[in-house]
Amino acid sequence: MRHRRRNIQRIVRLAAVGGLVCGGLMVSSAMASEPSAPGTYANGMSQAADPVAGLVTRLGASRTAGSWTGADGRPVVAVTDEDAAAEVRDAGARAEVVRYSMRRLRDAAATLGAAPRVAGTAWAVDYASNRVMVHADSTVSTADWSRMSDVAEDIGESVHMERTTGTFTTRVNGAVPIFSPTGRCSAGFNVTDGRNTFILTAGHCGPVGTSWFRDRQGAELVGTTTAGSFPGNDFSLVRYETGDSVDRTNVVDIGDGRQVQIIGAADPAVGQRVFRSGSTSGFRSGKVTAVNATVNYPEGTVTGLIETTVCAESGDSGGPLFSEGLALGVT
Repeated sequence: MRHRRRNIQRIVRLAAVGGLVCGGLMVSSAMASEPSAPGTYANGMSQAADPVAGLVTRLGASRTAGSWTGADGRPVVAVTDEDAAAEVRDAGARAEVVRYSMRRLRDAAATLGAAPRVAGTAWAVDYASNRVMVHADSTVSTADWSRMSDVAEDIGESVHMERTTGTFTTRVNGAVPIFSPTGRCSAGFNVTDGRNTFILTAGHCGPVGTSWFRDRQGAELVGTTTAGSFPGNDFSLVRYETGDSVDRTNVVDIGDGRQVQIIGAADPAVGQRVFRSGSTSGFRSGKVTAVNATVNYPEGTVTGLIETTVCAESGDSGGPLFSEGLALGVT
């Protein structure tokens, strides 16, 4: 699923989020997908100044299979033939010749999505291994594992099945805590439609109509959820209903009185170093391992997720995922 972005001062449409505990896989909702201006990427780089991205677009999904940032900081592009590899090298990037094109990998992921749903499974395209990696958590029964394995076998070697410890859960909440009568989540980013200002946070935190407070006792009202979606997507908008005592600036609290200014929104890139802030586990960093991931939570399937190595704990949901002042998603 792709998610369209407007300027950071406008409402941002997102998909969902969720995660595992610290030390495990983390998935966050995608924040943005279109350039900030014609001919410009969200990070301010022009397409003309990024020949690799332009080359990948021109070669298309039948001759490429994803790109990422290598350990040495150089861009890497997966291609399906030597002619394409030569073009990539001429553009200044490292080429990896692989077996499966992005079109084949996307078709494999679509087949997995069309199969009977199994809660506790997740998948994403792993560019480096040139496969769709399917993870099954500890709640998946032997029978369901066997059934998913049969689907993977029918697809072919482009799919790899793997068990993982722990469970996939949406029960993680983030940066500045906000409280409802039924629990706690975190403010993600401040956004506006030009008339009202909203907190962007996770949709699984509470349905439309949920009231949010700055304190557990419910003495200081922050706002009310006016829009949201979960599952499928996982976002909600909490409209501010209090006065100037609430900080509505575009900053992220990272602890010890420190803040990071958010200047825009962008697409994440595989291999990119990213940061997350949460009221439980604090300020953490990691890297993006996959984009457009799918997770089958017990509550329903969520798509369009960012897979990272950043940890999260209970109390971190809805908190911000960002890099170099650019908003990428919410936990």
